[in-house]
Amino acid sequence: MKLFRLDAAKIDHRYCYTTGVSPIAGMVEASTTVVPRMEKLEIDRIDLKMDEDRGGLELSDWVSNPANLLALSKDCKDAILEGFDIGPHELVDCRLINKKGRDHGGEYTIVNLLGKQDCLNQQLSELDPNVPFLRVKFMGRWCLDAKKVPALDLFRVDGVIGYIFSERLVDLIGSRGFTNFPFDPVPLC
Repeated sequence: MKLFRLDAAKIDHRYCYTTGVSPIAGMVEASTTVVPRMEKLEIDRIDLKMDEDRGGLELSDWVSNPANLLALSKDCKDAILEGFDIGPHELVDCRLINKKGRDHGGEYTIVNLLGKQDCLNQQLSELDPNVPFLRVKFMGRWCLDAKKVPALDLFRVDGVIGYIFSERLVDLIGSRGFTNFPFDPVPLC
């Protein structure tokens, strides 16, 4: 089994980079459902504001952002949902807003994975003692317990920032030419 983590630090700067997302984005980071809250606030989508100093204007299949959102193009999202097991999730419409305040185009959806998997090997990982919750230190060493890794193609791990992709999902992304997906191998122990 091989797993890969989407590495938001290795983005391709010719593609859109977004900042200035709504407070709802923090709920996505927490892996909790956001759709009922959006309905209550009468919000039908999340606007992602483009940072044209950090990124280009070219649309990509994954839109990088500091809020750790999995904002995917329609084609990429559809390919993942059609053939892969990603567990409980919800879909949240979003749009890219350029610095002129206009919709930059493209059809995007945030895939919000609900819940995080308990498969971090805490004994062999460098944990951050300065926070009251489980989190790997910034730039700290970590690994997943191979015996606890779920049989999912896409998931999040309690204590690790980011998304974990199965080898077969990474293969699909590469074979279909989906753009702006920098991956790093995930250490298993």
